[in-house]
Amino acid sequence: MKTTIKTLAIVLALGSLTSCGFKRYGDFTIMANGNVDSKTEYQKLKVNAEAVVKTKKIDPLEECVDQAVKSVPGGEFLKNVTVYVSKSGRKIKITGDVYGIPVKQGFSNSVCCWSKTSEVSYFNMTAPPMSSNDPNLTSAH
Repeated sequence: MKTTIKTLAIVLALGSLTSCGFKRYGDFTIMANGNVDSKTEYQKLKVNAEAVVKTKKIDPLEECVDQAVKSVPGGEFLKNVTVYVSKSGRKIKITGDVYGIPVKQGFSNSVCCWSKTSEVSYFNMTAPPMSSNDPNLTSAH
């Protein structure tokens, strides 16, 4: 009787360990949820970014790609992507390299400025900085 209980405990323990793993589903060259501009020179921002999403969500693969890309500031899309599905089928996991346009730390992508005429202008931070000597513009804080 004791050996039967020990055997059953070992089988249950091994079964629970193997059921929580992920099975490789496929490899993809590029994954993106938005348009990728072919004329832009994107840089590799992070290697092996990872995201895991429950399959009960609407569009779980799309949500998984979004999470992985948004985990890196300036991320636009993934390259060298591997998709995994949990053995139970309840989760999707992806890993891949995040590419995008680097964001300088301490800055957002755009700055809002007001002129003396109360017009609002937005300037992209990837452009050269504005002259601080311009009397018509003051930065908003």
